[in-house]
Amino acid sequence: MVDKANGVVIARNIAGPVQVGAAAGVQCESGAGGVRLGSILGSMQVSTMMGSILADLLGGKLADSFLASGDGDITVLIPSNVGVTIRAESEMADTIRRIVCRIPWNPRAQTGAQIVAEGR
Repeated sequence: MVDKANGVVIARNIAGPVQVGAAAGVQCESGAGGVRLGSILGSMQVSTMMGSILADLLGGKLADSFLASGDGDITVLIPSNVGVTIRAESEMADTIRRIVCRIPWNPRAQTGAQIVAEGR
């Protein structure tokens, strides 16, 4: 767990959760464990094989980021007064797959095991 960092936090973990309270950016890989991020002021490059990701950007600035989970949910909280473009993909065969967003957007494509949605 990192409470606050003035620079970019780089974390690699095989098992267990990763939590960053505030940082200038994050580069994180987790084998099995959730990732929780808050007040990240820069880019986020985050992946976990098994676990969910929660990125709370309500108090921070937004930058180009990539979040991926092999088996878990990804939840991103974004201020309602900030303009962003989001691209979401789900590629799990034989499972319930969905992309949920509380702002208006439409799925762009759905082929086989893949769902893609993009919107501003």
